[in-house]
Amino acid sequence: KNKLLLLVATLGFSVSSIAGTNFNKLSSAEQNQVLVQGKQLAKLKDIAGQPWPEITLSQWSSEAPEQVCGVFADFAKHKQYMGDMLKSEVRKVSKNTFDVDYVIKVPVVSNEAYTVRNVLSSYDNGNSYKVSWNLVKATRTEASRGHFACEAVSGGTFISYNNFVNPGLNNFIARQIFNKALAKVKATPYTVLKQLKKDLAGNPALVERQAAALRSAVAR
Repeated sequence: KNKLLLLVATLGFSVSSIAGTNFNKLSSAEQNQVLVQGKQLAKLKDIAGQPWPEITLSQWSSEAPEQVCGVFADFAKHKQYMGDMLKSEVRKVSKNTFDVDYVIKVPVVSNEAYTVRNVLSSYDNGNSYKVSWNLVKATRTEASRGHFACEAVSGGTFISYNNFVNPGLNNFIARQIFNKALAKVKATPYTVLKQLKKDLAGNPALVERQAAALRSAVAR
């Protein structure tokens, strides 16, 4: 972090001049928190009539965008390293679209089974990637949407992780479990990066295959 701060100061970079699309939406203070201080930024937005807010996390990693989003887009492996996940099975819908069946442990109430449709895309002239999803069906969940975007910023990756869920529970129970749900959402980017670092050290060929699969899926 200190080296990055020194680099920014020495080369006189304006953070906005080395930014991706979502990164540019942050204020200067927020950009500094993410890029220079290396801290995760969390924003919660209340949605009218919904029990839980929309959550948007911002975070920076020194790894490449195709590596970070490549690991995340390997949906079948989610059950191996994401906490409380019991199942993640993938069905390819089209070149860049995948339906994934999940089962997760849910505190207080019973396990939840749900299916989301994931669409892979690229932007910023092909330098940045995004996985967007919407709910297809679920045991209880009434709505789920979001994205996991990986932008080329300052020689690494700016992660924008957006998540909105209506858990389909009465408001009292939803409020009781929200803090645990928020903690899991905040942990997701760290969990993905931890898995990436583990694979880079122990199985770099897997990381390259994941990145290649991502590039192939979004290629025009």
